[in-house]
Amino acid sequence: MVRSVRRIEAELRRQLDPLVQRRFAEERRAAIAEYERRYGIRSDEIHQAIEDGRLEETFEVNQWLHLVEVERLGRRMPG
Repeated sequence: MVRSVRRIEAELRRQLDPLVQRRFAEERRAAIAEYERRYGIRSDEIHQAIEDGRLEETFEVNQWLHLVEVERLGRRMPG
């Protein structure tokens, strides 16, 4: 039990590293760009596209929505 807690703590410390956070952000932005290319829809149009019926709300689309929300939250955080 103590060993697993230490591993979790080590992983959390690793994720707080600015270089790791920058890499996560770059990977997230690349994934968002890939979704936009694949579906031909900008991320700021996802909700409207779903409402219009141009985009089906699938598991993959929900992953895209999640990435976009994380990106928006990251932009609002001081840093």
